[in-house]
Amino acid sequence: MKWTADVAVVGGGVIGTAVAYYLSRQGADVLLLEKGELGAGTSSACDGFVILQSKSPGVHLELGLASANLYRNLADELDWDIEYNPCGGLIVIERPDELPAMETFMQKQQAIGLNVSLLSGEDARRLEPNLAPHVVGATYSPLDSQVNPLQVVLGFAQAAGHHGARLRPGTPVQSLVRKNGSIEKLVVPGGCVYAQSYILCTGVFTSSLLAPLGLELPLRPRRGQL
Repeated sequence: MKWTADVAVVGGGVIGTAVAYYLSRQGADVLLLEKGELGAGTSSACDGFVILQSKSPGVHLELGLASANLYRNLADELDWDIEYNPCGGLIVIERPDELPAMETFMQKQQAIGLNVSLLSGEDARRLEPNLAPHVVGATYSPLDSQVNPLQVVLGFAQAAGHHGARLRPGTPVQSLVRKNGSIEKLVVPGGCVYAQSYILCTGVFTSSLLAPLGLELPLRPRRGQL
């Protein structure tokens, strides 16, 4: 069997379903392929923190700020409860010699526009009484938040479907076929998928998909990351 689409998205986690949603909202014919259930990989196993304080000043933090702004109104946009919690966040400092470096890092973040401050150990314990007595300080940002990552996936998926995207869980991509320097088709059980564009949203599994094509990506899993 042959399937066609403007865009074939491989991977049904938060990135894949978000891509499917935003492209289908703009009128693209999108086909999303997921080998298991939607959100069954990293998206259902991560902590769901939308944390900005850990982001290095520069494009990493700038993208983080844009993402955090998106999450604030995402539930209304998708008409789906993503369990958004604007709880704020702390990065704990345990040793006095770490304070100068953290303050310098924080000041660079502030220069880009992040609302973050340096707290004493006593003030940090007022916010989180379970912190150990030896904690000497913490940085705090009220912009840090948390979501339920699985609900984010399901919300994007439902909204993408409303815009005409075709979602196909239980459809593993067995191989990518290259022709004349580009991807010609995807091989799936029972047939092939042809598209004008292919977007791989497969996280750490991307390396294994691309390896047969002679492409090597230095991707490594990291606990807790989405």
